[in-house]
Amino acid sequence: HVDSDGMVSVSALESAVIRAETDNTSTSSGGSSITGEGDSIAANGVVATNLVLSSASAYIDASDITTSTVGLDGQGDIIVDADNISQIDAWTKSMSGSEGDSYAFLLAFNTVGYRPQNLLFNTVDALLGIDLFGSEMPASVEAKILNSTVDAAGMVNVTADSSAQIYAMVTNDATSAATSIFGTTGKSVSGILSSNMVSSSADAFI
Repeated sequence: HVDSDGMVSVSALESAVIRAETDNTSTSSGGSSITGEGDSIAANGVVATNLVLSSASAYIDASDITTSTVGLDGQGDIIVDADNISQIDAWTKSMSGSEGDSYAFLLAFNTVGYRPQNLLFNTVDALLGIDLFGSEMPASVEAKILNSTVDAAGMVNVTADSSAQIYAMVTNDATSAATSIFGTTGKSVSGILSSNMVSSSADAFI
């Protein structure tokens, strides 16, 4: 039982933020500059995974709450508020350069509200664009008044706010610059698989 002359406020704030930068570079030079004999190979592979799991819950349960004074600054109010900020800022960069053959491959997975998975499951989900293996676990926010009596001289305010977002930048570069006078050959191969997934929920109820 709570009997207050002022404000009664129950709040929960969750702030889960990842800021990650991955930068990988490989270079190769060699072989004959005249005949092109010898090998110059640069290979680069990057796998970056960032994930956030979070929740926030604020509630009044099995209680008797009374406020008796109305005034400035919310006096007399009964407030239940839950906020969840879940954010990923990720920069993933890969560069491979060679005078012969150059290969660069990059995998980047960013998720908010999904349980960890192995590389194979992440790759399959990214290719299909769905949560095939049931890893969803939403970043949840809940504000509630349950089984209670509230008598407010001011306002009764129950709010839930979810802010879940991903900012991701991915760059991948493979270059080949063959320089021999005779027998010049070179090739560059580059590949990217990137996935960003957000699952969140917000519930406010009496």
